[in-house]
Amino acid sequence: MLAGGDLDGDLYNIIFDERFLLQAKEDAADYPPAEPIDLGRPVEATDVAQFFVDFIENNLVGVISNRHLVISDQQPKGVYSEDALTCARMQSVIVDFPKTGVKVTKSEIPKADRAKPDFLAPGPRILISKDKVFHEPELANDKDEDTYVQDWYPSNKVLGHLYRAINEDKFLDDIRQQLDHSTRRPNSLLSNVLAYMVGQTEELRLQTNWEQYINWATDCRERYNEQMRTYMIQYSDTPWNSSLTEAEVFVGTIIGRGKQTRRQRDSSAAMKRTYDTLVAFVITELRGEDAIEAISRCLACLHICFLGEDGFRSFAWVVVSVLMAEVDVLQKKARAQRSMAEKAAKRESGRGEKAAKATAEESRMSLLRELERLAV
Repeated sequence: MLAGGDLDGDLYNIIFDERFLLQAKEDAADYPPAEPIDLGRPVEATDVAQFFVDFIENNLVGVISNRHLVISDQQPKGVYSEDALTCARMQSVIVDFPKTGVKVTKSEIPKADRAKPDFLAPGPRILISKDKVFHEPELANDKDEDTYVQDWYPSNKVLGHLYRAINEDKFLDDIRQQLDHSTRRPNSLLSNVLAYMVGQTEELRLQTNWEQYINWATDCRERYNEQMRTYMIQYSDTPWNSSLTEAEVFVGTIIGRGKQTRRQRDSSAAMKRTYDTLVAFVITELRGEDAIEAISRCLACLHICFLGEDGFRSFAWVVVSVLMAEVDVLQKKARAQRSMAEKAAKRESGRGEKAAKATAEESRMSLLRELERLAV
């Protein structure tokens, strides 16, 4: 067992491959528990507030864990180096902070080199130096994400070899080959959605007149396309050279070429707010005066999405969200009406059965009275 599992819901992965057996046994780390802080007085509300502040400021589990990986990769003794062992001890202290109140500060964490191993890279679109990287110590201005350029080097240890053994291009190609050709075409899914929605409107016996909204739908889509083009340029880091993709605007996240900078995160948040406003406007326009008009407008918009490849595909999915919501409301109303009709029919049937039973009982009693009269 490599970690301190305590059987309170921990998951274990059991591997029977003998190649993974350790060559030597290591004694489990034994860190003396930190003594809880004794205030010497009853706890007050301000103490609780200060505890939460300290917890937020000193929640360094991720920082220490990553630093342990970097130090273990860079130093000759690996996980047995003094700095790596210090990080391990700090992890023990930091995870018990909520129980003890004993904290670890950033200044206590062992320093690592500026260059980081490739297996910690945030994504595949980064430049890995094939040459030997000059490892400089971390500097204070490294926190400036907009100006700092991270260096990456190929790790020679097991994590690096495992990382580079993954052929991402082949992995994605295999997934694409496993998918049916029709499912890889976005319009095929959209056409299935459209066919399903048309079928539902016919089942609900809705008199839609979507053909008369074709011109309106064309204008609505063009306004959406124009705004989407504006956002793709407006929020790009290099609008004079390249623009964002439609997917980046649609999901509200600027992917970039590596780890997001603070500027990209701020731009992503602003872009998402702006795009959400555009979507809200389009939804308001689609809904119109009533459900029939909303469904008619949505069907017209979906039909024009198949007229050509110009325009952005995300517009269709905004329309689908409105169409599905409107049809869902009408379906629920129809089910409620059917349920009420069935209950009324059952009640009427029940009353009929009671009347028939009463008539039969009256006939039986009349016959008995006649038989008694004749007997007398």
